[in-house]
Amino acid sequence: MEINIRKAKDIFVLDLKGNFDVDASGFIEIIGDLLNQGIRKMACNFEGVEMMDYMGLSALAIAYKNVTNHKALLRFFNVPAHVKKIFSMLLLDDIFEIYATEDDAVKSFQQDEAMSEIIRKKLRRRFKRLPIQIKITFKPKFSSSKEVFEGLLFNLSAIGAFVFTKNISNLNEILTIWLPLGSSEETIEVEARVVWLADRQIQPQTSPGMGIEFYNISTKLQEKIVQYVNKNLSRQSSFDVLE
Repeated sequence: MEINIRKAKDIFVLDLKGNFDVDASGFIEIIGDLLNQGIRKMACNFEGVEMMDYMGLSALAIAYKNVTNHKALLRFFNVPAHVKKIFSMLLLDDIFEIYATEDDAVKSFQQDEAMSEIIRKKLRRRFKRLPIQIKITFKPKFSSSKEVFEGLLFNLSAIGAFVFTKNISNLNEILTIWLPLGSSEETIEVEARVVWLADRQIQPQTSPGMGIEFYNISTKLQEKIVQYVNKNLSRQSSFDVLE
């Protein structure tokens, strides 16, 4: 099977051609390589797929599971009728996201981003933000290096924060962060996605730094952060009254 990789806006498109069979193991490797590079939005063009057997379907399932494990997105378009039939027989059409055309697939990612932004805005209104300075350590989650970086965390809320650091990560990169919530509490480990970078020209007082959004955070950990924020906001209000 031949696989050609190209970009459509910020989506990585894989044009598939030939038979999706025992030789489709290369598909697993290519998806894995893209994930290791930090690619999180991919779409497969099935227009050139002539045949798919059990081995090919197994390779597709393995790659798809790898994508979901990395919290990434993989969508299909131009799927021929004979491949759709296989998906339908195995009820995979309820799991795979299938679109009629490339344009439809690309637009679906944009719609997801728009919906995510709406949700984020609602969350920002829901959760309070604490102005504070906390020393943290972090590292890119999917990096093979064991090196850990330091930063100063500002404006903490239950959904994210701002990190002042010279070790800036790339946009959309997933970080593992070790966050101490007070001297008497143990350090918690959370994952966060880099959602914006401070511009030196526009925001010189916060550069170098990056805005992070907590990623795949459990309800228990989020509740810990909420309690920490509320407790410290209450203390700050008490100090203001005393002054």
